[in-house]
Amino acid sequence: MAEQKPGEIHCAAFLAANADRDVHKEAHRFDRPPIATPGGARAPEEAVVARRLTATLATRRSSFDVWAALAPIELLLSDHRRLSPRFSFEQLTGQPSVAAGNEYRLTVTDAASLGRIESVCGALTGIDSIGMLGGARRMDVRVVRAGPWGGETGELVVEALRNHAMAGMASLWILVHGADEDDRMRLRLDVFEVSRWAWAPDRLAALDAPGGAARAGILDWSHLFERLAQFIDAAPVPDVTDDSFLFAGPLQAVARDGRVGDALALHPALAPLVRRAR
Repeated sequence: MAEQKPGEIHCAAFLAANADRDVHKEAHRFDRPPIATPGGARAPEEAVVARRLTATLATRRSSFDVWAALAPIELLLSDHRRLSPRFSFEQLTGQPSVAAGNEYRLTVTDAASLGRIESVCGALTGIDSIGMLGGARRMDVRVVRAGPWGGETGELVVEALRNHAMAGMASLWILVHGADEDDRMRLRLDVFEVSRWAWAPDRLAALDAPGGAARAGILDWSHLFERLAQFIDAAPVPDVTDDSFLFAGPLQAVARDGRVGDALALHPALAPLVRRAR
């Protein structure tokens, strides 16, 4: 039997992880994800990404309505705008409400996305790649921290598990303000992620997608912001400071960036990922 090439070994592990329907998976090792192991199509150091996304919304709904809309997070992170959804988000284990220990699965069924990933696997293995993913790319996350839900502030922290395209963690911080001069309540949403690619097929496929590499993240937070605004009839507040940024580089450079330090002040759960470089 011919010895397997590194690309074949890596793609076999990738496909096995994607096909694994079990729950309670391990999280990726951030310092050594599969893509960085021998035979794993090593990614450059620039694959480490710090990403912050912020938004301020105004609504005439109550704070109770806001927290009620956030509770079914599966609806906020699923594609309900088409007859044939491109992706879905479902809870696998845990409490009925968003709580630490809950596990969720993002399932991508968009044919174009799947086709790009399968083409990469075909190029790495040299075999027919059509249908390798079985019609879905599955990526699990686990809630590390959640709550309190119902006061002025709330927090949601998730980590990427073994079958996810990314390794790392993401944190959502929520602030519910008092009413403004128009009797509208303000809602501040602040997301911070520290991540890196975990699997070569996902990374290389994203390079071929329009804006794919820039949009890649642990969860689609822009979609969550949009869906939440729809649920509570909210509109963006103009002339508000936008602290959003995207920075990619070696982990040491990420750790030295002042914007990262500012973000960690609000998202301390992600500090251990960055401190490894200090």
